[in-house]
Amino acid sequence: MTDRLSSGEVTITLGGRERVLRPTLDAARKINAKFGGIAPVYNQFIQQDIDALIYVLAAGIDAKRVERTLDEIAPLVFAGGLFQGYGQPAIQFLRNISAGGRDADAVAETEEPDDGDADPE
Repeated sequence: MTDRLSSGEVTITLGGRERVLRPTLDAARKINAKFGGIAPVYNQFIQQDIDALIYVLAAGIDAKRVERTLDEIAPLVFAGGLFQGYGQPAIQFLRNISAGGRDADAVAETEEPDDGDADPE
């Protein structure tokens, strides 16, 4: 079994309960369909769009039941400080989606830097 760090899962505390944001293909597709891509979500976050934040968290918690999860977590996200409490984990979750569900930071560390030399010799 893959551990959470390498899998790109992000853990948050929501209403006193630990919840896991899972960067699955289902979550990525739900977010993509809702916002027209992953990049537009960052713009929504810059504008402090609370519905965008809640949607991203709901998709991460349970991509198969996003609409039901939205109603369940909205008051908890509000009580937890909205972007102050959940902005960074939501951004990390989106970055991990963009890395194919893996930990984006770990992926970046393992990539070799491009030295700009097109000649393999």
